[in-house]
Amino acid sequence: MKPKQITPEAVKFEDGGLADLVELVNEPCELSYEVTEGEVETQTFVLKAKLKLKEEVPYLKDYELKDIDLTDKVLKVALKDESGKDVKHLRLNKKYYDKLKKFLREGKKGEVVDVVFSARFRNPEKAPEWFKQVVKFAPEAAGDVFPIVYNLDGSIGKYPIGMTLIEYSDGVVQGAYYYKKFGSGNLLFVKGVRSGDRVILDEYTDSGNNSGYFNGKLNKEKFVGEFDALNFGTHYTYEIPTSQDMETLNFEGINFDRLEKGWGVLEIAPGFAEDVDIIDIDMDGGNSGEWLDKFEKYVDDYISLLRKGVDLNPTAIADAEKLLQDIYDLQGELENIEASMSAADMARLAAINLKLANALAEMQ
Repeated sequence: MKPKQITPEAVKFEDGGLADLVELVNEPCELSYEVTEGEVETQTFVLKAKLKLKEEVPYLKDYELKDIDLTDKVLKVALKDESGKDVKHLRLNKKYYDKLKKFLREGKKGEVVDVVFSARFRNPEKAPEWFKQVVKFAPEAAGDVFPIVYNLDGSIGKYPIGMTLIEYSDGVVQGAYYYKKFGSGNLLFVKGVRSGDRVILDEYTDSGNNSGYFNGKLNKEKFVGEFDALNFGTHYTYEIPTSQDMETLNFEGINFDRLEKGWGVLEIAPGFAEDVDIIDIDMDGGNSGEWLDKFEKYVDDYISLLRKGVDLNPTAIADAEKLLQDIYDLQGELENIEASMSAADMARLAAINLKLANALAEMQ
């Protein structure tokens, strides 16, 4: 079948981190139809389009292409008929992933790059009709590009801080911050995981001692939530906006893998004194201990079954899927008891979540 020209009815992708970085170029694009002969005939729709860089991503310049990750559903478009009804959906061809990474790493705002969207079908009867129906297309969901670097400038309680967080594709978040009173030479390190819009981080001194705990929501605009200074048993709120003026902190060479609980006696982290306003917290934890015991057992059992599933044991895989749903159900109860959790409980919860994230990353 002969290729045809179709035009996007919009340029902006709907959501995802890449939606803020790239958009379609509003010009006619070539849609072609290819057939691959074989045991089963395959039909392929190929759309040649162009992307424009909306925002530069300076921090990606510090990463090699192999260290930049794109989510599976990177960019997606919908082919539409005359009435505007979706006919079929195409995704960015995987052969163009590295090209997109390089464009994001090195491109200048306003620059354009050629890309290809495609999809394969095995329906020789209906595929030609689908192709004939298409007269236009539209951008849909966009994925994310990792790592994501957040430079933040705000305060914990009344203490001004500067912070850099790096989020990776496996959900791990790590970084460092400093209290401005003491200068950027006195860094504290943080490590934790993302779950939905919530990020849980443990704070460590440079000798590896766990001295604090963050529980908040992180997005491209700010990191807001609550902080527990474990050495004082005190509780603070924080709202730390992202800032283009804040330089990325340099913590190259820090081995974040060694930052785990139980390294020793807690050390006093710089920035806290006895003359500050403190919000009292319940150190009892109510029934949170029982909930944490159950949650940790579910996670341990799930990790065990997941590892059995590597051997393609159907029973283990099925049991793991059921147990994962139990974990999700249990997490749904967290909101009811979170207010009664002590700082130690919250730190334990972060450790369990990190254990789960590390296990999932290990299995990939």
